[in-house]
Amino acid sequence: MDYVDRIEEMGGYITALEKGFLQKEVSAAALKYQREIESGKRVIVGVNKYVPEEETEVDTFEHNPRTGIIAVERLRKLKEERDDGRVKTALEKVKETATNDCHLMPVLIEAVKTYATLGEIMGVFREVFGEYREETFLAASME
Repeated sequence: MDYVDRIEEMGGYITALEKGFLQKEVSAAALKYQREIESGKRVIVGVNKYVPEEETEVDTFEHNPRTGIIAVERLRKLKEERDDGRVKTALEKVKETATNDCHLMPVLIEAVKTYATLGEIMGVFREVFGEYREETFLAASME
């Protein structure tokens, strides 16, 4: 609760996020964790303790280059077969609801039922809310 109180004292989660506090904390924790592994204080079996002496061959995932082509074709077919009027109406309702700070889940469910895509829905959100770009804070600068 002390940690939550610290965030509240800063002005809440959004303020802490905008000030870079949360990213700095995550970065510092990751740096501490990595240093513990490297020093042997934190044991990771197979990484810094009980490491196999001989190389083990592992089958790697082979990407099928046709996957992207198949996905694009499925999306094209979906958009061709859906009722564009219903999609447009549903997306307008999402925009209206988001603009008026109302509960979004029911209108999102309806938009998905009309086969509005995630990209289309996110486009509405970007239009209403804008796009957040966080600053990058390096853990090394915290030492």
